[in-house]
Amino acid sequence: MKYTELLNKTLKIYKQKGSKEAYEFIEKNKNNIIGYRNEAQIYNFRYALAASSGLKAEALKLIKEAIVDKGYWYSYDYLKSDEDLECFKDNEDFINMINLCKEREQSARNESKPIMRIIDNKNEESKFVMALHGNQENIQMIKEQWEVVTELGYKLAMIQSSQVQVTDGYVWSDINKGFKELLAHYECLQKDKYDNLVVGGFSAGAGVIVEVIINQKIKADKIILVAPWFPNLDKIKENIYIIKAIKTKIYMIIGDEDDDCLECTREFKAMLDDNNIEHDFEFIKGLDHSYPDDFNKYLNRIL
Repeated sequence: MKYTELLNKTLKIYKQKGSKEAYEFIEKNKNNIIGYRNEAQIYNFRYALAASSGLKAEALKLIKEAIVDKGYWYSYDYLKSDEDLECFKDNEDFINMINLCKEREQSARNESKPIMRIIDNKNEESKFVMALHGNQENIQMIKEQWEVVTELGYKLAMIQSSQVQVTDGYVWSDINKGFKELLAHYECLQKDKYDNLVVGGFSAGAGVIVEVIINQKIKADKIILVAPWFPNLDKIKENIYIIKAIKTKIYMIIGDEDDDCLECTREFKAMLDDNNIEHDFEFIKGLDHSYPDDFNKYLNRIL
């Protein structure tokens, strides 16, 4: 299974059967991941579930492995406030480790910058796909899902947020900051005088794209939104006329088991329907909050 599938299935088991079964599942399957994985996040799931299952010694061992042995860091505020870790609040080793995380977090935030990396397909045509990751993701995860576009005549511009939340995990929590970063990358691409631009993103990254679109700052030929998250539906509704005016076709892909984003995506689709805005909607059975396994097929059709 893929990394996101492991996390999503673990969460589903946790909601349905509790922390102990979820912990046993992730322990059994943590080494069976195909492709990219964020080990820091997997450790986070493991020690939190162990702690909530009453396995205090195992949980503390995993925390030490992650922070001391592996050098990972987690948000200081999260470690201090997470109910699963409440049992360690007076543990001297735990206190020392979260203070170490505080130092690493501050250093990482100070050094973090918005990044755009381009994979060039050596094609003479200047066609670009700009792709954004979701929350707690990174450029490697963009590359894994979107690199196929370079076989379809496009250059791939991978956009990583400057907002770092955990080791190798970047977010779009400040959507205005994300808006400004995406716009700066877009302006850089304009210097290349591209012939065609497709903008796509996953989850929170898709939300940032729509934010930029309704502010009339990007002109794209196509928009691809995968499991999109829209924290600002009221603002989108107020500005839906802008999306209609740009006449750019929107492609949406979401699963029927996406507990995170299905509801807001349906609301967004209803806005598009009510305003006769051209769009393509792929509703995939059995898919949770992740890319479909055959995402390459969808990109091939869209592009």
